[in-house]
Amino acid sequence: YKSYLEAQVQAKEQMKELEKQNNKWFVSQQQEDASKYKQDEILKREIQRQKEIETKKFIEIQIQHKRNISQRDRIGKYGSRGMNQDEYLLNRGLLMDINKKK
Repeated sequence: YKSYLEAQVQAKEQMKELEKQNNKWFVSQQQEDASKYKQDEILKREIQRQKEIETKKFIEIQIQHKRNISQRDRIGKYGSRGMNQDEYLLNRGLLMDINKKK
C-alpha cells in the first residue's frame, strides 16, 4: 500500500512537471505566433512602401516623358538651335528680312 501511495505522489509530481512544460511550450508558441504576425505586418508594410515607390517612379517617368516630348516638339518645329518662328523662316529664305538693305 505504501508503494502505491508513493507511486501516486510521484505520478502527481510528474503531472505537475508535464503541465509546467506544456505551459512553457504554450507560451513559447504564443510568442512565436506573435513574432510571425509582427514579421508579416512588417513585410506587408515593406511591400506597400515598395509599391508606393514604384508608383512614384512611374509617375515621374511619365512626367519626364511628357516634358521630353514637349521639348522635342518645341525644338523640332524650328530647328535644333531653339530659334523662334521668324528666325527659322528667315534662315530658310521664306520670310523677307525687313532690315536687309536693298
